[in-house]
Amino acid sequence: MRRLLGLIIGLLAGGILGYYQVFCPGGTCPLTSTWLGGAVIGGLLGTLLLGGCPACAGKACSTETPTDPEGKPS
Repeated sequence: MRRLLGLIIGLLAGGILGYYQVFCPGGTCPLTSTWLGGAVIGGLLGTLLLGGCPACAGKACSTETPTDPEGKPS
């Protein structure tokens, strides 16, 4: 649900910013010079920011080395 919310917010914000050419007033930036490009970039960023790490799936990412039952690195 959070990913969908992030996608929707990002699409709207990116589309509006792209439409008014906030980040690229000259129109030379291929990704943000149009409302569609802004919406795509905004949607991706919104999904990543609100959706978090898809590999973690709601839990903290572990940076520890996996160990076997005896405590030795596997």
